[in-house]
Amino acid sequence: MKQRYTFLIFSTLFFVETTYAEFNVHKYFAPIWTFETRAERKGMLTADAWQLHGTTTKSKDTSGKTTGLLNLYGPQKMHQIGRANGANAIVDTPAQVLAQLWNTIPISDNYAQIEFDGRLSFTGGSLAIAVNITDKAFIGVNIPHYKLDVTNITWKDITPEAEQDAAWIQFKTHFDEILRLNNISLAPTSVKQIGDMLVYAGWTINSEDQDQLDFVDFGLRMGFLLGNDIRADVNQAFSFPGGYDGHKGILADASLGLGMHSKISLSLYAKAIVLLNSTQTTRMQTAAGQNGFIKLAKGEANYNPGNIYSVGGALKFDAFDQLSLFFGYLYNHRQDDKLTAKDSILFPPEIINSDANMHGWSMHTISSGLELDFTNYERKIHPRATFGYNYIVKGTNIFLNNTVGGGFALALTADF
Repeated sequence: MKQRYTFLIFSTLFFVETTYAEFNVHKYFAPIWTFETRAERKGMLTADAWQLHGTTTKSKDTSGKTTGLLNLYGPQKMHQIGRANGANAIVDTPAQVLAQLWNTIPISDNYAQIEFDGRLSFTGGSLAIAVNITDKAFIGVNIPHYKLDVTNITWKDITPEAEQDAAWIQFKTHFDEILRLNNISLAPTSVKQIGDMLVYAGWTINSEDQDQLDFVDFGLRMGFLLGNDIRADVNQAFSFPGGYDGHKGILADASLGLGMHSKISLSLYAKAIVLLNSTQTTRMQTAAGQNGFIKLAKGEANYNPGNIYSVGGALKFDAFDQLSLFFGYLYNHRQDDKLTAKDSILFPPEIINSDANMHGWSMHTISSGLELDFTNYERKIHPRATFGYNYIVKGTNIFLNNTVGGGFALALTADF
């Protein structure tokens, strides 16, 4: 019986989506696994706090190959970086270095390319609070926080020796000046911020004493992302949003819990996040021969972010009276983003959306860990502690940042 209430009543760190994945699924780090159904218990209050950390110098590119951290979009193509389609949106040097470079006819696709590298560190967590307003209905709020650092930034020329012509050499000589004139910095970035908050309402149903199962539980939720997190700094080449870049969003998810043989439980989960359009000032390509983090021109555009989908499952084993082990799998996928610029002459739709960093991403993660459950049915306060490791099996367009973390949860009940 204790395993039954242990599975139902508590919000946990590595199993409960309410503390994490619905608002912080991102390409920067391996996420915590998934969601458990909630108990039918009017007035039950749960509070969860957790912390997660990961550091990496590697990423997965568009083909899923492991590469340097800032090479996930492939080589940075500089050949046509100064092409402005007749508009005065890019500042050239007095020597017209940019114009000379993009007027050069290359002998191969490898011309005028550089490669960036660096180190990424992510530390984040959340405070999640939920309460049952009836036996089956509940409401909640998640308040995330994070610190995202990109450091040790370097670049190297990967243009073949045979293509080291005068125009390319002159560009490299003036590269720092070109960036400065166009208000772009390659400096390390550090952001410490409250992330995108989520408010939600849900419904749960618990069914016990099945013929072949200990219990079958099902839950549904609908939520709204407030879009309160700060946006990426368009003047910092390696500024990344910790949330969804200021976009509000709508969340819907469903969870299923199955209890077997008194000591084993299975959780299944599916989720969708629809991110809403917004108007932003952002940097965009002005020619198809560009690609990557460095874009000199910026303008106003309608930003249509890709939606996010997640599916997963996990097994939990009660090893001893207070100790459980869990193993989970989670797949996350984000669709392509799309921009529609106000100035479609300077920023043609087919050009700005061909940029590799507008493409979606995918991530397959395996989580494992242990949980200490200090439930005491003679008290009203029931604590739980969790520790786990999250490993990225494969993915595309993501940072290869495996994570480790731990957390503490409390459930408050009037009675059992």
